[in-house]
Amino acid sequence: MKILKLTKMNYIDWDSFVLDHPDATFFHTLKWMQILRKYEFEKPFYLLLYDQSDIIGVLPLYFVNVFPFGRGLTSLLDCNGLLMEDIKIYNKYFLLEMLRTLENIIKKYGLTFFKLRFQSPSPLNQFMPNYYVKHREYCTFLLDLSQGTEHIFKYKLHKKARNAIRKAIKLGVKIDKRCPKVETYWMLYRETITRSKGILDDNRIKLFRLIWSQLKHGEDFITLTATFENKPIGGIMAFLFKDKAYVWYNASLSRYLYLNPNEFLYWKLIEELADKGYRHLDFGPSLLNPAEGHYLFKSRFGGTVIPFNDYSYFTSKIRYFMIEGGALWLAKKLGVRKKIPQAILQKVSGRMIF
Repeated sequence: MKILKLTKMNYIDWDSFVLDHPDATFFHTLKWMQILRKYEFEKPFYLLLYDQSDIIGVLPLYFVNVFPFGRGLTSLLDCNGLLMEDIKIYNKYFLLEMLRTLENIIKKYGLTFFKLRFQSPSPLNQFMPNYYVKHREYCTFLLDLSQGTEHIFKYKLHKKARNAIRKAIKLGVKIDKRCPKVETYWMLYRETITRSKGILDDNRIKLFRLIWSQLKHGEDFITLTATFENKPIGGIMAFLFKDKAYVWYNASLSRYLYLNPNEFLYWKLIEELADKGYRHLDFGPSLLNPAEGHYLFKSRFGGTVIPFNDYSYFTSKIRYFMIEGGALWLAKKLGVRKKIPQAILQKVSGRMIF
């Protein structure tokens, strides 16, 4: 087996492999990689796996910073990062070969760690070495749209979700299917992040603008905007790939939450995708915690919960302790990042994942 870094010379290999693989997502496509490259926030480091001249796998990785503990590589955080051919008994051999190569790569680059994410049903979970630190902190919900919207609404949606949707319709909330202005969705995003006491990075609007300018509305992504009295009060966006859709954005205005715009938007997205023939809707990553708000909200739409298994490799036990074993956990618990001035955060290069 050999591992090659993605270059323009092997773009065709990458695209054809991703297009044919049943577990591939929009986030595996070169379209997404090129957007992130132009965004200059997450730096792509894509690898192809070959057995002789045949491509047997792809692995999208990104350079990230864990300030102030060092840099690392992480795979896709929205889905299974590594895609491999269904080569059965050879899976373990090729996976272990790839891991050894990656371990040498991070030492060569002077990095601190790398992380891989697999969904819990992935057969690759059984082959991961014991010296990799395993965490199960996030999950997604996957809804089978082929059941039909009538069945989903009647038998899958929680009673609270059904009542919220009915109330929104009764009070006059409408849906606008046209592509909105970036500024409209950015305004909704800013308020939602502020309301949830998240960390607002004003540079992120550049990512929104790249998506709007580089991708095709209705083909690569879909948007629905909730309106009330002809004013936008909420929005939802999902990426599209083959027969699957992936929620990437949902935001709303605080003063209109009594109209249940978010429940209404998710339901209208389900209807729209089912009508267009899509078979699955992925609700996007959430904390694997039934008491957490996003988990509770998404669980009411009838999807199957799918945990993510995160595997981390560290170059030393000290670095493990500083990042995963205690210091980083404590920083998250105390909300350290929220206390750092935005001016300082924006000057730190790369993505900070605490």
